[in-house]
Amino acid sequence: MFCVQALLGFLVIVYHKSALTLSCAWSFLVWVFGEGFGGIFVTPPSVLLGFPGAALLYFWLSFILIFWERCPQLRCFAGIFLLAFSFLQFDTVMFTQNFQSAVFSGDALPKELVPSIEFVKVFASSYPVLMNLLEILLNFISSLIIKKRGFVVVISYLVFVWYFAQNLGGILTGIGTDPNSAPLIALLSYASYKSERVFELRTSWLKVSTHASTLFAFLKHFKSFRVSIFT
Repeated sequence: MFCVQALLGFLVIVYHKSALTLSCAWSFLVWVFGEGFGGIFVTPPSVLLGFPGAALLYFWLSFILIFWERCPQLRCFAGIFLLAFSFLQFDTVMFTQNFQSAVFSGDALPKELVPSIEFVKVFASSYPVLMNLLEILLNFISSLIIKKRGFVVVISYLVFVWYFAQNLGGILTGIGTDPNSAPLIALLSYASYKSERVFELRTSWLKVSTHASTLFAFLKHFKSFRVSIFT
């Protein structure tokens, strides 16, 4: 597994698009056979638990890079994902104490770091309905502000999810085989943000060019008008 993924990473750097196609195929196979469809048929569909599976997000990121120039609209799906997460979070199971306690259990963190999430775990266990409503609200707000100046807020929320709920993907304890979904959603969010920034810059440049052309045309006609008066 490690050798295949290391080889794919090397090929992506060297050959780019052809290797990205292999990456798409490999990610999809891992998602189906390695992650069991990301556990979407077994666990509640919550981003806090890594929904929809890291391998599927790897697949989508590779797909975006393949069509980066030809189809820039693909970069803007992070907001749609976050909006979908907010609706999926309405599952009745997620309003229960058992679910919220399990999410913030800290099982995949080193024991030295477990006390750092204790206050969140206590709050989630004591007020599971309120906690889930906050999670719904944060997903929903993030989907709306992802392309604007609120991008930093979105990343902060995903860092919170990655540390407190996904426990850094279990990479510090050897439990995890990937960083989990939060960092990948952050990458998708960055792609959406940069795409919007490029669009804004192009729009601003177009406006400047239009105003400059209008001014140039006005000065040209004004010069002709003055010449016609004084001749």
